[in-house]
Amino acid sequence: PTHSDYKSIAAIDLCFNLPKSASLLIGIKGSRPLLNTLITAAKETLDRVEIAAAKTRIRTARGREIIQTDNLVIANFLHATSRANDPHYHIHSLVLNLDFGQKK
Repeated sequence: PTHSDYKSIAAIDLCFNLPKSASLLIGIKGSRPLLNTLITAAKETLDRVEIAAAKTRIRTARGREIIQTDNLVIANFLHATSRANDPHYHIHSLVLNLDFGQKK
């Protein structure tokens, strides 16, 4: 297959959620430790995603090579409600199909 045979993916959305009961506790009691748990879980998961998925192709004298870069472009968005405006703490992590690699 040629490059034009592949469909390009601009980004993927990873969503990290707290259970409804935890979201209610944060809303009622302002429980910062629960919110910090969500943020920490998202960060640790994204660190693992970055290690596993941050690769790019480069051209070398031997042809194309895939190298590990460990640098993804990720935008995180914290939401406190669902679309129905119910308490629902969650983080959308938009992982862009971009990478920072060293020029070789």
